[in-house]
Amino acid sequence: MKHFGTDGIRGKWQNIIEQAYPLGAVLAKENKLVAVSRDPRTSSFDIEKELVRGLLSGGADVLITGVMPTPALAHTIKSQGIGRAVMITASHNPPEYNGLKVMGADGKLAESEELMLDNALDGWVEHISSASGRVDILSSAVRDYKRHVLSLYEHLDLASLDRPIYLDTAHGCFSYIAKDIFETLGANVISFNNDYDGERINVDCGATAIDKFLMKIPDRAIGFAFDGDGDRVLAVVDGKIYDGDQILYNLACFYKSKSPIFNRAVGTIMTGGGVEKAFEKQKITLYRADVGDKYVAEMMREKCALLGGEKSGHIIVGDKTNTGDGLITALAFVEAYIHGFSKKVREYPVFSYNLDVLKPKECFESEDFQNKIAEFVGKIGKSGRVIARPSGTESVIRLTVEVYENRLDCRKLVEKIFFGKNQQKAR
Repeated sequence: MKHFGTDGIRGKWQNIIEQAYPLGAVLAKENKLVAVSRDPRTSSFDIEKELVRGLLSGGADVLITGVMPTPALAHTIKSQGIGRAVMITASHNPPEYNGLKVMGADGKLAESEELMLDNALDGWVEHISSASGRVDILSSAVRDYKRHVLSLYEHLDLASLDRPIYLDTAHGCFSYIAKDIFETLGANVISFNNDYDGERINVDCGATAIDKFLMKIPDRAIGFAFDGDGDRVLAVVDGKIYDGDQILYNLACFYKSKSPIFNRAVGTIMTGGGVEKAFEKQKITLYRADVGDKYVAEMMREKCALLGGEKSGHIIVGDKTNTGDGLITALAFVEAYIHGFSKKVREYPVFSYNLDVLKPKECFESEDFQNKIAEFVGKIGKSGRVIARPSGTESVIRLTVEVYENRLDCRKLVEKIFFGKNQQKAR
């Protein structure tokens, strides 16, 4: 697709503001009511104005919620019966980026729906229209979301914990909200970066700086670090970092302890081999989707799995929500922890390489490249595995090699097979 990537439209904010009006106009053709939310980035408000202008030009009515997390918008459109919504955010990216996430009543759009939007955007031509919608403000959206989350976990007594809970909300959408929810449930909360700051969102804080968060809190502690729009979270327990793989594993074990029918989960092609083996020991089937929470959600529906997630911290707790929700994930993990499920699963070393190519997708699909992949897989055998993915934003193919046995010199093998004698070394 030309405009949509793994998670909506994303890029430098100057490019996103140019696409906001056309996207609004395209959405207005098929939707008479569209909800719009934004993260606290400095550029988000200007992008919102252009998006709303486009929606109104096509005759759509607009419901503006203001600043709130992506998962809160997902709850709003479902509870309000709204067909489409747009979240203005660049998620975990730094402040100079922004993006447009289009959502439906079932959460993120399916790839086929995004493709239709992508084609419509590509062929969009501005024309003067006499149609004009209206704008309403939904000031209760955040409050309604908080009530919803509390209703899901009203049974959770966090006052019984013998330690505080540390939160890093990355100057993003869960600032104020996450702390309030945890405290309402009885937790003693110590928070960092807990204010809206469009110039510092995700900068050396939150889920993208989990090592810095780890250094801020005591060894004997529980902590959660969110990203800018709140759809992902990473955890720290007793001085150890729990990424999305680790969180998914512990949640799956906890849910299976409640009922043996919860015996399957969905990860991605990036889910670690150590986690996969841990699932096997627990007799929990792990299915692998492509990278992207929309693909995880699709496979969860296909395989009737209650839980799914990505290593990055996008976790879908299917009996609570239909999209990645960092707050619900954090509360689910605390509940699992209270019931004794906080095992840190073995992880194997992972090495990443970028192959510079002019046309990543074409190169990736070529017979020559697929033969190289087959050769590499044949060489490493059971000593590891390789994941190759063409980048949707850069002129590179990304190679990730997970090493199960120390004797495997993957760098030397990558250079020999993928780069050859007269090419640059792997980077």
